[in-house]
Amino acid sequence: APTETNPTPVRRLDATARLRGWRTLAAEVDRVRERVERETGRDPVLAATRWTTPGELSFYCRGRPEAYSFGPALEDRSSQYDLWRPNPTADAQAFRGRTFIYVGEAIPAADRVFDRVEAPFRVVHAEQGIPVSVWTVWVMHGFRGFPEGYRLTRPTY
Repeated sequence: APTETNPTPVRRLDATARLRGWRTLAAEVDRVRERVERETGRDPVLAATRWTTPGELSFYCRGRPEAYSFGPALEDRSSQYDLWRPNPTADAQAFRGRTFIYVGEAIPAADRVFDRVEAPFRVVHAEQGIPVSVWTVWVMHGFRGFPEGYRLTRPTY
């Protein structure tokens, strides 16, 4: 059964679970994109922690927007997103002041990276009442860039 610490236990039994739910996430991200654009007059930037999520957002979100990885700053594995320029971790000046919709774990000391961070919300994709995928979505305003030497300290288990 799902728990607070393991909301999608089915993923341990079904390797295809990681392939499902992207349309559900994209629909919620698109809804937030519309709200942020109405409020700010500018389309927000999409970003994620995990190296695979930016590609899924780019593919499934309306209009196939560019999406970026915060992976290098948050100690995720490297990907092609680290090579493409500009990107927010290597070229902060190109993104300064922008609002981001970010999918992933909390960014430690996010107040050093953004002027303001809205309360996050969870997106749950369920099939036949069983949660298959869960994401946390954040809206973060006023990107400053990751400070020199900034690194995520992941908990050890």
